[in-house]
Formats: sequence, structure tokens, C-alpha cells
Amino acid sequence: MEALARYGDASEEKVLAILVQKVDDYRHNPLKWMEPLAVQLAGAARLDSTVPFLVTKLVTDSDDRLNEECAEALAQIGTPTVLEAVAKAYPSAPRHFRRYATQPLESIHSDLAVEKCLLLLRQEQ
Repeated sequence: MEALARYGDASEEKVLAILVQKVDDYRHNPLKWMEPLAVQLAGAARLDSTVPFLVTKLVTDSDDRLNEECAEALAQIGTPTVLEAVAKAYPSAPRHFRRYATQPLESIHSDLAVEKCLLLLRQEQ
């Protein structure tokens, strides 16, 4: 993964091609194994273009492994785009999203992260 991440821009198109696919049944689908690896590569290569797809996958709650990988990848990407996307999805997202979305919010150290956390905290009951 580290070696591929060094050439992140070269793999961006293939990573996006995997992440845009919607999988309804993982039982006999090779994406069960490819998707988490593509998510890991997105994070390791810090592919900002993958943020909307990672957030979408996290909202849909495919499985715990993929959710953990998405949260880790978003934290690794660590851009304002991540913070904006997580903050936008957070208020109406299901409970599992809120649990996993705390990782990027906690891991990204910036004034914008503090601002988003304070904004989201006001909305919590």
C-alpha cells in the first residue's frame, strides 16, 4: 500500500472506479476484498477526490471493516474537504456514521476541525 501510495495520482482513476460502484450483495463479489483496499489506498495516497465516495460508503454502513477503513482514510486525507463533507453529512446521518465520523474529526488538527466540532456539538442532544 505504501509503495502504491507514492504514485497516488496514477492510481486515482482506478481507486475512483472501485469506489463509485454500489454493491448490494457482497457474498460472491470480489469487491468485498477490493473495496477496503481501494479505501486504504485513497487514505494512504491522500486522494481528496475520493472524499465524497468515502463519506457515502460510511453513511450506507456496508460493514464494520469498511466503515473503519473509511474513517481511517478520511483521517489520513485530513483536508478541509473531509471536514466539510463529514460536517454536512453528520446531522442527518445514521447513528453508526456518527460513531465512525468522530475519528476524522478527532484526528485532523486545525481551526476548521475545532469549528466543525463545536458546530456539531450544538446539534447533539
